[in-house]
Amino acid sequence: VETEDGQQYQASLLVNFHHGQITGNDLAILQFNSPKNYPIAGLAKWENEERVMAVGFPTDVNVTNSNNSGLTCTKLGNVSEYLAKPMQLGYQIGYQLTIFNGMSGGPLLNNGGQLVGIIGMGEPIIFVNPDIYLYKDGSRVTESLAISSEEALDFLSSLSWAIPSETLVYLSPSGLELNLDSGR
Repeated sequence: VETEDGQQYQASLLVNFHHGQITGNDLAILQFNSPKNYPIAGLAKWENEERVMAVGFPTDVNVTNSNNSGLTCTKLGNVSEYLAKPMQLGYQIGYQLTIFNGMSGGPLLNNGGQLVGIIGMGEPIIFVNPDIYLYKDGSRVTESLAISSEEALDFLSSLSWAIPSETLVYLSPSGLELNLDSGR
């Protein structure tokens, strides 16, 4: 695990949410120990029309939004689609931000600094495979939108995708005591 101040720590896997299975989620909870206390973002449900930003450590060291430790924070952007049900691997929040390789697993934050999602799937660079836009039951997301399948595929592939924080709260073992922040 690399923290915002550039420190790296050995992490242990606490929970794996069946990643690699169609009905699983591209999520895991890691834990690390440090002599330093780090602030932890609260968890919140994304609210309609709320703007978001992505944070992470891209593998490309030439990304211009990075600080000296390599931490990158995007500008605020819009959520363009919040699917009524999650896609395979849990993706449900579609947003218009540039996500670089290496930012997967990082936080999608609201303007108040609360975690509303976990960054997962960036927009495809070259080839768009319609089979990556499937709901957990196997039905196509492109067929559930009120536009043609071709337009839907273009729209879906123009977005980056995150797993909502409430999925993390809902699936976490009770001993972790993860809760959504109430009130803002």
